[in-house]
Amino acid sequence: MARMTASCCRANSRRLAARLQEAGASARLVEYPALGHVEIMLGLSSTLAGNSRLMSDLLEFLGQGAP
Repeated sequence: MARMTASCCRANSRRLAARLQEAGASARLVEYPALGHVEIMLGLSSTLAGNSRLMSDLLEFLGQGAP
């Protein structure tokens, strides 16, 4: 089974954002260099919320879709 590294995921995210922008979509890439997938998921937990920037960015993102 292949294991994704943080640098691989960041490269994929950068390519996805670039392709979306090239296609005319609105895309904003936000990177959290010190956080991996697990840390991000734990940071979204109400009991383990330790990264206020992550939560703030998420709430801002979710609010963009509100009518």
